[in-house]
Amino acid sequence: MNTFEIEAYINDHSSVLTDFRNKYLNFSNSKNANRSTDKKWSNLRIEREADKAVNNFIAQITSNISPRFKIEVQHLLY
Repeated sequence: MNTFEIEAYINDHSSVLTDFRNKYLNFSNSKNANRSTDKKWSNLRIEREADKAVNNFIAQITSNISPRFKIEVQHLLY
C-alpha cells in the first residue's frame, strides 16, 4: 500500500484524519491568538501547517505499516 491508498482507506473507515486536522487547527489558532500582531500567521499558513501535520501523520502510519505488510505478503506468496 502506498500513502494515497492508506489515506483513502483511513478516510473511508474512520474519522481520525479529520479529527486530527481539526484538533491541530484548534491548537494552531489558539497558539496564533497569543502571538503579537506583527507575528501572527495568516489563515492560509495555518491551513498549510495543518496539511503538513496530516501528511506527516499519514507518512508515519505508512512507515509503520509498510514493512509489516510486505512481510505478510511474502509469507502468503511462499
